[in-house]
Amino acid sequence: MLKTHPEKHQQLLRSKGVRIVPMERKHAAGAAEMHLLAFRGFFLAFLGKGFLRQFYRAAAGHKETVGYVALDDGDNVVGACFGLINARRFYRELLRKRWWAFALHSIWPVLRRPAIIPRLLRACKHEGYPPPFSVHPLGALPSTAVRPGSQSTGVAIALMRAACQEFVRRGVHAVYLTTDANSNDMVRGFYKAMGWKFIGYYTTPESRRMCWYVWLDPAVKWAPDTIPSAKE
Repeated sequence: MLKTHPEKHQQLLRSKGVRIVPMERKHAAGAAEMHLLAFRGFFLAFLGKGFLRQFYRAAAGHKETVGYVALDDGDNVVGACFGLINARRFYRELLRKRWWAFALHSIWPVLRRPAIIPRLLRACKHEGYPPPFSVHPLGALPSTAVRPGSQSTGVAIALMRAACQEFVRRGVHAVYLTTDANSNDMVRGFYKAMGWKFIGYYTTPESRRMCWYVWLDPAVKWAPDTIPSAKE
């Protein structure tokens, strides 16, 4: 696990003019840009910045989400982290209240590639890929993204720590994330160094091999068998 003391880590960020703040609607465009930079090749990125901007505007400050951004000394977003407390409730409300905005921003991607229509319809009911895990409630951390020029500066560490602290504050003591299983050693090594535990692989309907990592609140006494044994 990374041994950097949180306070020293915050001092390091402040020395670089970076601060971590809760995500607000005004940060949606910056969060969308971070998502596009970090997740090229993933479905939401293909739908474009307009779609993602709507998504992060809806997510910012929502009762079922956790969100933080890293701002530089010019208040530009240089990193973003987004989590879900209850994915089902969030996505159902999102579709009920903002379906028209997402439909509007889906038109051009569909015209570019009509074959995505089945995937788009499936995404309307998609609630993530929760692992076979017995702990409830179980939060999700779908995305953490940092601008290339700000990588390896501790921004991602600070964003993920802030998100995990917020999950705990809101009564969620276990969180999972997913990442590519193949050709992704650096990212997977980073999660392991942060104290996230690998618990297995799965394959998406599009045949993309992914893996699960879980974070458990260290302040809780967990049973030894809480995390299922898995070989990477």
